[in-house]
Amino acid sequence: MKMPNDEYERYKKLVSDWSYDKEDLQRVYDEIFYKYEDAHDVLRDIDKQQSKWTMDLH
Repeated sequence: MKMPNDEYERYKKLVSDWSYDKEDLQRVYDEIFYKYEDAHDVLRDIDKQQSKWTMDLH
């Protein structure tokens, strides 16, 4: 299943407002990766919302 646009926008906001630690953010990225078939492209775009850490985009 591809990520719906409303989910994409929600995740972008979540990542841009992220105030927790890197491990928790990685869990969000992992959730996206395992849930959506277009996760590779989506994660690259979503990750642009933060510059604090280098994340595993799978």
